[in-house]
Amino acid sequence: MNYLNKSKEELIQEITQLKQQVNQQEAQIKVIDALQDKQLHHDLILDMTHEGILVALGLHLVFANKKIYELTGYSETELKEIPFIELIHPDDRLQTITNYKKRLENNEATENYEIRIINRNKEFYWVEVRGTRIMWKGEVATLNFIRDITEAKKYAQALTESEAKFRYITEHSSDVIWHMDANLICDYISLADEKMRGFKQEEVIGTHLYSILRPGTYDRLLANLNKRLQDEKNGIKTTIAPTYELEQICKDGSWVWVETTAMPHHNEEGKFVGIHGVTRDITDRKKIEALIKHQNEQLKNANHEKDRFVSILAHDLRSPFSAMLGLIDLVVRNKNTYSPEKTSKYLSVIQETANNTYHFLEDLLLWAQSQTLPFKLKENCFNTLCQETITNMSSLASNKNISIINKTSAKLQLRADGNMLKTILRNLLSNAIKHTHQGGEIIIDSNYDTRGNLWFSVSDNGVGMHPDITLSLFNNTDKYTSLGTANEIGSGFGLVLCKELIDKHGGKIEVVSHENIGSTFTVTLPAKQETHQHLNTCLETN
Repeated sequence: MNYLNKSKEELIQEITQLKQQVNQQEAQIKVIDALQDKQLHHDLILDMTHEGILVALGLHLVFANKKIYELTGYSETELKEIPFIELIHPDDRLQTITNYKKRLENNEATENYEIRIINRNKEFYWVEVRGTRIMWKGEVATLNFIRDITEAKKYAQALTESEAKFRYITEHSSDVIWHMDANLICDYISLADEKMRGFKQEEVIGTHLYSILRPGTYDRLLANLNKRLQDEKNGIKTTIAPTYELEQICKDGSWVWVETTAMPHHNEEGKFVGIHGVTRDITDRKKIEALIKHQNEQLKNANHEKDRFVSILAHDLRSPFSAMLGLIDLVVRNKNTYSPEKTSKYLSVIQETANNTYHFLEDLLLWAQSQTLPFKLKENCFNTLCQETITNMSSLASNKNISIINKTSAKLQLRADGNMLKTILRNLLSNAIKHTHQGGEIIIDSNYDTRGNLWFSVSDNGVGMHPDITLSLFNNTDKYTSLGTANEIGSGFGLVLCKELIDKHGGKIEVVSHENIGSTFTVTLPAKQETHQHLNTCLETN
């Protein structure tokens, strides 16, 4: 270019234009450098995160951060060429594709779900997937966050890395992440707490730990926490994160069981400045633990009852069967020498023993059923139950010429298990007949007390008992038995059975007895609605 032929003004104008071009080029270079710096900054942030981040478009991954490459073992080029479904365990592919399609179609999909990822070495591990629908270069795609669920507790350690990373991780965590200062005042809590307890962040921040925990829970925690806090303030740092099971209050006034893992927080100078940790809802786990404990108690009680049942059965059946077998053997061996009268006498004894043993077996069977079978509740006329029982016992009473007087009113009603009530009456009557002399008298009476409960009594004018004996009549571990006025033999189990059946009805049994005067057994049972409510409670707790 020939500058010698140009005027001064033309040269100045041209120089000015060249300067403008240079300035524009320098500006463009600065813009390019800024964009490159910004892209590099974004890439660094994405590569620094502890969660895998990827964008799925069609069947392939169009973007992944460094964590994804580490998790899968594939390079960026390899990963983009592999259909993402091949990275997923075959058993989890249907679930993944279903959620992926729902998000692309903007339909409601599972917010969080767990799948197994297969890496380059054909190893698999469980991860938690959270995804959302986005636009990627003009096309519908999904943005996904991948978290190795075996490393959940490492969230607490990541909190100190940076405020940005802290916010990002905590606000996307399903667990509650929190921080308290050295005075146990909450200065941060994640949004998950609102889902768990109902409080908004601003309602919790600024509150003391004491106001969040159930008082009894706080006292137990404080005993351990005070020592740890003092150690931290003295420079003795905790290296193991302890785990606590606590009860926290909800906004509606209820309480929720939580498991909390806590770690001390130190500033850059190493000074203790607070505690941060992770809390998760374990209410369902606590319910299961309580259910297991209750079932274990039931099994323990059932085994105890079974052992008692077998012990009673073995002990109380051995004697009558031994007696019957001995008499039968005696009659068989002497059938040609015994007179008809003597043979008849032995057969009568065998018959009576067999009848007593049969009734004992009936009582045992009913007792066993009462441990497992539900009540058969219905309205009963107590007078009718008494009359049916008296009729069934009349032959036994007539053998000793004993009168049974029924003074119960036909108007008395109660809601209960009729078969159990007849068993109670039969055993009390059988006991009274056994200990009443020839020509004696037994009276059955009943009425309502001042509280509306129904009571009935069985009184006899028989041999009676010493007051000390009455204390052990209903003891199931030390049954009391005695011969009747006609040398009748009993098992001692009848009164124990009566006590258990009465207890199941929410009632009570009492006895007043005097030697050579007689005994009165009085049973009190809740009447009508009260009985019904109590039985429902028994059914729920048993």
